[in-house]
Amino acid sequence: MTKKNGKQPVFDEAFRREAVRILATGGRTVRQVSDDLGVGFSTLNKWKTRLEEAELMAGPHDDVMKELARLRRRPVPAGSSRMPTSEKPAPLRKFVVCELKA
Repeated sequence: MTKKNGKQPVFDEAFRREAVRILATGGRTVRQVSDDLGVGFSTLNKWKTRLEEAELMAGPHDDVMKELARLRRRPVPAGSSRMPTSEKPAPLRKFVVCELKA
């Protein structure tokens, strides 16, 4: 850990990974781990989310549910759709709104 401009601490990647590992395996809440390590609650949550996302997107998984989640989060190429052609919704129609005078 180093200080950034004397204000906020900067934690290296190894510290972040270790904090998330402690959170996952320790059976303690995010609040307890963040207090013990001197890290903000939301900061630890962000680290956890980012590392889980990176692990998920790392590549093919043997676990079917993880692989499905990874494939669903992959970016869709421009001009393509995740929806099959037969299931695409009908195009929106324009409606004219007029005021009725009494």
